[in-house]
Amino acid sequence: MMENNGHRLEAEVKAIKDKVNEIESNHLRTLEGKVNNIQTEVSSMGIDTAKSISDLTTNMSVVATDVTWLKKFFFLVASSSIGGLVVALYNLITTQV
Repeated sequence: MMENNGHRLEAEVKAIKDKVNEIESNHLRTLEGKVNNIQTEVSSMGIDTAKSISDLTTNMSVVATDVTWLKKFFFLVASSSIGGLVVALYNLITTQV
């Protein structure tokens, strides 16, 4: 009886594995079809994907190295700090007299 249950369990496990493999195969075929459709559509538009990706990479590197906003922010904060120190020093001098 136990041996019969073991064989039945093995058969069920094999059936589950077969079903999973079938589902994965169907999913992969669907994905391949969709990728092929996208490639066909892009090529029909006449877009050079390699050039587009190269341009996008160049644009992203320009954005990544553009730190002028950081310089402006630093000078704004530094100017404000120096201005605050000057005002505090002025108040200190005028109130002591």
